[in-house]
Order: sequence, then C-alpha cells, then structure tokens
Amino acid sequence: MKCAVITPIGPGHVKLYEECRRSIETAVNHSAGPFDNISIIPVDDSYGSLGRSAARNRGITVAFSGKYDWIFFLDSDDLLFPDAFELAGKYLMDYDAVWGTIVEIKPGAHEAALRNPQVFIIDKMTDLLMFDPFYTLQMGHFIRTGTAMLNRFNESMNTGEDFDYYLRVWETNRCIKIPEPLFINRRGLHSTGAKSASGKEWSDAVEMIMGRYRKKYGILVDQQTVLAKMKDNVRKYSDYLKSKSSSGISS
Repeated sequence: MKCAVITPIGPGHVKLYEECRRSIETAVNHSAGPFDNISIIPVDDSYGSLGRSAARNRGITVAFSGKYDWIFFLDSDDLLFPDAFELAGKYLMDYDAVWGTIVEIKPGAHEAALRNPQVFIIDKMTDLLMFDPFYTLQMGHFIRTGTAMLNRFNESMNTGEDFDYYLRVWETNRCIKIPEPLFINRRGLHSTGAKSASGKEWSDAVEMIMGRYRKKYGILVDQQTVLAKMKDNVRKYSDYLKSKSSSGISS
C-alpha cells in the first residue's frame, strides 16, 4: 500500500513545516507499518492565495493521480507521532478513516499532554454529534484516498470546513477515533492571512454545522446524557490503558 502525507503550508508556516517534515521522516524511519511507500506531499500556500480547503483538495488530487491508497492529513504547525504508521496497521483493513486521541502542546509548554477532558473513543456518528466538537476530532487522520476524493473540502468556507468534512465522511463511511494518538497539535501557531479565522469564528461555524446534523438525526443534547456518555467513555479508555499495562505495553 501507498500513503501520502498531505500538508498545506500557509502564511507564516514555512519554518514550522521544516519541523513538521522532520517528524514525518522520523516516523517513516521508525516504522512504515503496513505501507510499502510513504510520500510527503506539501502544498505551498505561503501567500494564502489558496486557503486550507483548496490546498488540501490539491493534495487529494495529487494523491489520487499517484494511485496512493491512503492519505494522512497533517497541518504544518503539528507533529506526527513516531509510531503513527505502525498503529495504522491495526485499523486500516476495517475502516475508511481513522482519527486518534488528541495530544497537544499548549502555548508556553515544553511537553505534550492529553487534552483533558476529551472523548477518547468514538465509533458512531450519533456519539460524535453528542459532544462539543472541541473534545472529539482534529485534522490529523488517515483516510482512504478514494473516500477523500468523494468528500473534498468545501473551498467556499474560511472556517468550519474541517467539521463539515468530518461529518460528511462519518455519515457515509466506516470511521473510528482510536485511543492512541497519531499526531501532536501545537496550539497557538495557527496560520494567518485573508482566509484565516479566529477561534470564536470557528466555534460559531462548527456549532451551526453540528446543529444541522443533530436536527437531521433527531439528537437532543442534554447535560445529563452527555455527562453519562463521557463517564462511560472515560471508563472504556481506562480499561484500554489497563489492558496495555497488563500486556506489558507502556502507555
């Protein structure tokens, strides 16, 4: 199998991408997992003329033309986990898209840490819609190239295009968020430019998108149900950590 790592390089991210690229190379050298070939595909948008969606779509087209089986989307201000490709081998046969647990480096911090709280394991569209999107999915994920071609990013959106894409993918494909991390989100380093947006603008846009899907699926979000589901999710994650410990695998 072939995998393409697609990374748009937005305004102000050229130097950050050098670190991002090194993390990809480190992961490839550590283990290619199920892949026979892994290619790094940067999409230069350093002047902000494309925007994130168009840049990612350009990468999808390159991957499709190159007959890559899988894509990993990695933002240029983030870092790939060394064992990301190795972990993928456990899931790619059964799923069309795979997200990982959110790990982040906050501004001013020197070490990465799990985002807490968060929803650690998701395998149903309806569960994804129950929770605040800040606690569920981020961009770094594996997706079959054919699936990405059928669910290209909405280039008319300056923000919220990520969850618009996620929900379209989850609605019609086999998707999962796994209890292992695939990348590190370096917060506070987002790109600037005419097609960038603030955190509030992102939240407002995503809430509108989530509202449409919740209405479509008849989901009413109440605090008691969400808390109960969150507790159950934390229990499942705790069981996962215990199983790793008992098998001699460090967490």
